Amino acid sequence: MKALIKLGVIIFFISIVNTGCEKIKDLADVSFDANFDTEMDVDVKPTAQKSGLEMGSFSETAEIDPNTNEDFKTYASKIKEIKITKVTFEIVEITNAPNNTVQLGSATLSVDKTGYTSAKWVESAQALTVGTKFEYSTLDTQFTNLQNILNSKEVFTVNFYGTADPVDASFKVKVSINSTIVANPLN
Repeated sequence: MKALIKLGVIIFFISIVNTGCEKIKDLADVSFDANFDTEMDVDVKPTAQKSGLEMGSFSETAEIDPNTNEDFKTYASKIKEIKITKVTFEIVEITNAPNNTVQLGSATLSVDKTGYTSAKWVESAQALTVGTKFEYSTLDTQFTNLQNILNSKEVFTVNFYGTADPVDASFKVKVSINSTIVANPLN
């Protein structure tokens, strides 16, 4: 019976020590913000007549390497959690458009990586001027797809495509993906 009590005390002690070590390990967690940005030059090309108005289409692609963020690169193999906090696309320049305004027919912003489900956001029928910003918050279900893509820790693609008027207008769009990352150097 004494041996059974000793064994019970030893098992209890080991479980407390093991739990304590995990809590101590969690104290070493490092949290940092990592933002991933790209700018794309968008040219509206002629495509079709719609309702008497000439519409054009656009399609631009850019790659983002998350390892260009020094903190991300430093802790890439130690990342415990990636939380996307915000995704935005903003018009930063417009040329060759009356009143510096482009009428958006529709636009899709997608973040893609082979082997992963894409994260997509769609906008339609809006006037774009310099400073127009579309912001997506953490309530967006697409963030899970984007988190999975970032968890690959590899280069991914940002695509921006749609229709707009006037044809031959050009604009520059800045895409920003903001995240908070938790890593543990002891992992």
